[in-house]
Amino acid sequence: DYLQEWGETGLLGALLLLSLLAAAATLCWRVAHAVPEIESDPPLRRALGLAGLGAVVAAGAHALISFNLRDPVAMPHLWLIVGLAAGMGLPTQQVARSTVARYVTILAVVGMTAAGTWLTSRALISDSYLARGLSHVYERQGNRAILAMRQANQWRDYDAQTQHWLGKVSLEMGRVEESIEPLERSLTLSPFSATAARLLARASIKVGNPSRAMEAAKMAIVVDPLTPDNYQLLAIAQRRMGDSDAAAATWRQALSFHPEDPKLLAALAQDLHLAGKAEDAIAVLEKALQIAPRDGVSHGNLGVYLLGEGRYKEAESHSRQAAQSDQETSAAAWSGNLIHVLILQERWSDALEEAKEAINSHPEDERLRELLRTLEERQEIQ
Repeated sequence: DYLQEWGETGLLGALLLLSLLAAAATLCWRVAHAVPEIESDPPLRRALGLAGLGAVVAAGAHALISFNLRDPVAMPHLWLIVGLAAGMGLPTQQVARSTVARYVTILAVVGMTAAGTWLTSRALISDSYLARGLSHVYERQGNRAILAMRQANQWRDYDAQTQHWLGKVSLEMGRVEESIEPLERSLTLSPFSATAARLLARASIKVGNPSRAMEAAKMAIVVDPLTPDNYQLLAIAQRRMGDSDAAAATWRQALSFHPEDPKLLAALAQDLHLAGKAEDAIAVLEKALQIAPRDGVSHGNLGVYLLGEGRYKEAESHSRQAAQSDQETSAAAWSGNLIHVLILQERWSDALEEAKEAINSHPEDERLRELLRTLEERQEIQ
């Protein structure tokens, strides 16, 4: 709790929190050891004073290892006990007041009580809807969870946790545009939440707003510099902004956490190639294939990069391995690349055989049909 308060409100906020707890503990101590004005007071006064002191010490100690001071159940009980102890410490003698002052005091007390009751009721109702929404999340009922969390927000729109969960569930349910507003609101209320910043960066990338994604990812890195996902999101946003050099540098930062992750290496190679550093991209992909030799995407991309460098034999080998390894996602594209490599080497009969075999496996692919048509027409002309 103390670190969270320090992070959200600075050193002054943390010191004020400590001062509040120290003042409450001191007050309860004085109440427990005060000289009674009425003989019947000591047992109750001492009990309430010690109870308040114990509650403050317990809550303050527990806050060292948890978020106890933010608990919506524990904290009302704590301040209720402290308030009763403080009330027992007030003088019991009657003070003469005018009628106007008495009515003003009564109205002030009634107003404060009504306002406190209303705010507390809103918080409890909001927590009830939030708890219901979280139960729907665990039951994998995303739409019901979103409805419950929207109702929680209607009752208390100043709670960062509720806004965060609404944005998170909306994003996971594919309602990307709907997730932006609550995630923005969550970051406004709690600007040091790395999780909310990551979610906002991911949502901004999906809706095509890379500049906002960059801001959110950089915010996440400042708050949590040891999470690789933050750097990956920043690199993707930089790529979408067209800054491949910066993206490559950011991928290297992500790789410092997982230096042998083939997916991160492949992403780095892609941005190196976009930045015009083809040889570096080829070297990175070769390293990735040493780690994951059956990665079809890396074989395919390496074939493309080698083709651009005029290294046809190597490009043919990697394109063939890509077509064989990546059967589910991009096999048609890799087969097309293989046929193109064979054509550039003027191996027309081999290219025709590959095109016939590929079109049998992927009859719906327009590029393969066009290549096969071109090769058949050339054969007829000859």
